[in-house]
Amino acid sequence: MSNILVVGAGVVGQATGFGLIDHGHDVTFVDVSEETVERLLSQNYQAVLVGDANLHNCDVVFVSVTALTNDSGIDLSHLLNATDALGHKLQGLDSGYPVIVYRCTMIPGTVRNLLAPRLEAASGKLAGESFGIVYNPEYLRAASAREDFLHPRIVTLASFEQDDRAHKTIYAIMSDFGTSMHWMPFEVAEYQKYVNNVGNAVKISTYNWFRTLGVRIGLEQGQIDKAFELSALSAEGLWNGSYGTKNFGPYDGACLPKDTKALRCFSESLGIDTSLLDSVQQVNRAYGGA
Repeated sequence: MSNILVVGAGVVGQATGFGLIDHGHDVTFVDVSEETVERLLSQNYQAVLVGDANLHNCDVVFVSVTALTNDSGIDLSHLLNATDALGHKLQGLDSGYPVIVYRCTMIPGTVRNLLAPRLEAASGKLAGESFGIVYNPEYLRAASAREDFLHPRIVTLASFEQDDRAHKTIYAIMSDFGTSMHWMPFEVAEYQKYVNNVGNAVKISTYNWFRTLGVRIGLEQGQIDKAFELSALSAEGLWNGSYGTKNFGPYDGACLPKDTKALRCFSESLGIDTSLLDSVQQVNRAYGGA
């Protein structure tokens, strides 16, 4: 059993903490909201405000605060505040080796180039010597976050070196959840999280567009749903996980370029916005395609 702090008791933090409790770990939630802390205490969970958090005898800190987005892109203010607070608390430790585990989506290079140096500056200690750092991206869905944490499809862990002390500590905890474990360098794991999230966004956008087209040509809802269901079986890009990911070339062959162009022209004639298909063609041309 590990002594664990979960910093940030929102959807991700609570799913993380509850799942770790279910696996026998001693978990204390940490949050800036008095209301959140009081609610967790009323439910018989351990919870404290940030100022009262204590890293003495703490094995792991899961940082589950969010990275928001503003007009300039990613907003790391909450993450940086949490990092600074943890760094100051690390400063007072004279023993132990707590591992700081970041979970949110962040731009590649954030952990190595920003968060790790910030922890070191605030604590006066060296990462890898007095404390460890791991990036463990979460793949949770808001509607089923607790279930997703308990039954993950995969677990990704990033650290300075594979099998370093930090990696081994979190591997021992997360391997208990019975799924495949994958190590990556920090930047690769941060990149993969965007492939995961934005890949989902692109697919959703694509099929929302196709739904609009289906309605415009007079198809019924059940007919549109059936077309999607069958495409998941017939279209290799939907059933073959490696399709389209093996190289950096354009889509090619006898069908994809010509059918994309034909559908764009047809949709344009119906007055449907074709910016999605325009972008598909533009990206393909950038890689040497038709």
